[in-house]
Amino acid sequence: MNMKRLEKSWFPWRLAGLMVLVVFIAKVEPVASQASDRNSTLMRYYCSLYYGRSSTYFLSNLNTTLSSLHRQLTVDRVHYAVARTLLNGESVWGLASCRGYVSNADCVACYDYAVAQLRVCGLGNGAHAFYDDCDVR
Repeated sequence: MNMKRLEKSWFPWRLAGLMVLVVFIAKVEPVASQASDRNSTLMRYYCSLYYGRSSTYFLSNLNTTLSSLHRQLTVDRVHYAVARTLLNGESVWGLASCRGYVSNADCVACYDYAVAQLRVCGLGNGAHAFYDDCDVR
C-alpha cells in the first residue's frame, strides 16, 4: 500500500516533466547546416586584364554567346553548354556547366547568378565564375 501511494505522488511530476519537454521541443527552431539557396554561394571569380579590340562587337558577341548558353541550359535541359560567336574578328566563346546532382531549374538559376557576377568584368575578354553548383567561363 505504501508503494501505491508513492507511485501516485510521482505521477504529477512525470506529467509536468513531459509537458516541459514538449514545450521545449515545440520552441526549438530547425537548424540548417548551409543556406537553402545554394546557387548564390560564390566560390571564386576571375576577370581578365585584357580587353577586346572593338567594344561594340565584343559586347554584341558576348551577349549572343551568353544567350546561346542560357538557351541550351533551358531548352535542351542539359548540364553542360558551349557556344561561340564570331563577328568582325571579335571571337567570344563560353562554357557553362552544372554539377550532376543539380536540378535543371537550379542549374539555370546558378547560371544566371554567375552571369550577373561576370558582368562585373566589363570589357575583359576572359572571365570565370565558380559557384557551388555551377561554373561559367
